[in-house]
Amino acid sequence: MRIHHILSLLTFATMGCTTLPQFQKVTNGNGYMIKDLSGKNHFEVSLLFDANFPTGMTKKYGWRAVGEECLSRGFHYFSFSDDSALNFQGFCYTENVFTGLGVTFEGNGLKKLPAEFLVESVNNKKPTFLKLGDRLVSVEKSKLTSMSSLRALMIALPTDKTTVTVEFEREGKFQKAVEPLVNLRGGLLGKSDLEDLRASVK
Repeated sequence: MRIHHILSLLTFATMGCTTLPQFQKVTNGNGYMIKDLSGKNHFEVSLLFDANFPTGMTKKYGWRAVGEECLSRGFHYFSFSDDSALNFQGFCYTENVFTGLGVTFEGNGLKKLPAEFLVESVNNKKPTFLKLGDRLVSVEKSKLTSMSSLRALMIALPTDKTTVTVEFEREGKFQKAVEPLVNLRGGLLGKSDLEDLRASVK
């Protein structure tokens, strides 16, 4: 689902609501604040508002903040994770390519707190040590608690790294394996998506 379709759904859900504060980067007052995390390509966005707004409206504000910040840092593509209605993690990329495990996790499990990473599909990945139904517990000895935690681990890896050590639960037993990484092409947000966000959040 591309960003313009998501925005149309959020706009419909928040019709008639109060207008958000002016879009701006701040250190205090109404706007958004940036905190660097693992590197230039990974940061946190915090929204600072003196009033409460519907989640659909604050998401659009936060998403635009991620896109603008990545652009200002010299990146052409971006993605984000919603940690809450007012806190987001931004991930920046030079190309529409990102490194990942190449497997799909069951959606309802990811919505839990903390998230549960149940392998739903390995997407014809070969080779892989993961199987349908495995519960991924950690990557490189870092416990997974949310999609933000997994994305943060992936984006912080050295560019020449081709495998990671994973721990997973299978049929009640915990196991470890060296899992190959894959370069996933497409799916990131770019210039046209940022233009849609700019049109939605002034």
